[in-house]
Amino acid sequence: MKARTAECGLYAQEILGYGPVQTGFVFMMCGSVMAVFQIIAVSFLSRYMNEIAQVALGFALMGSGIFLLLMARSLPIVLGVVAILAFGMALITPNVAALISKRGGQHTGTVLGIQNAANSLGQVGGSMLGGVLFAWQVSAPYSFAGVLLMGTGLMLGWMQKHQH
Repeated sequence: MKARTAECGLYAQEILGYGPVQTGFVFMMCGSVMAVFQIIAVSFLSRYMNEIAQVALGFALMGSGIFLLLMARSLPIVLGVVAILAFGMALITPNVAALISKRGGQHTGTVLGIQNAANSLGQVGGSMLGGVLFAWQVSAPYSFAGVLLMGTGLMLGWMQKHQH
C-alpha cells in the first residue's frame, strides 16, 4: 500500500470524491489493521497453516480486496474492504521474512538484503506502471493488481496443496 499512496489518493479523490480527511481514515485503517494482525493473526494462524499457505491466503485476500475496492463507494464499506486488503498484507510480510530466515541458511542476511532490494524495485516499478495505467483508465491499476495478486495466491495455494 505504501508504494501506491499516490495512486490510492488519486483514486479516492477522482472516483470516491474523498478529501484529505477521508483518505487519512483509509490509510489509518490500513496501518492499524496491519499492525494488529501482524501480531495476532499470524501467530494464531501459524498453529493451523504453514508460512506458504499464509502467504497464499494473504495474496488472495489482497487481490479480493482490490477488486472489492473497485465496487465500494461509501466510506464504511471502503474501510471494511481496506481492512481485508491490509489483513492480506499483514499475512504476507512476516511470513515471507520467516521463510527467508528458515531457508536462507548462512546467507540469510544476504537474502534479506536481496528481498529488500526487490521490494524497493517493485515499489518503483509498480508505482510507475500504476501511474501509466491510471492515466489510461482510472480502474486499470487496481484490476491489473487484483488479477496478479489473486493469481499468485491461487498458484501458491495450488502448489502448496499438491506439494504433499
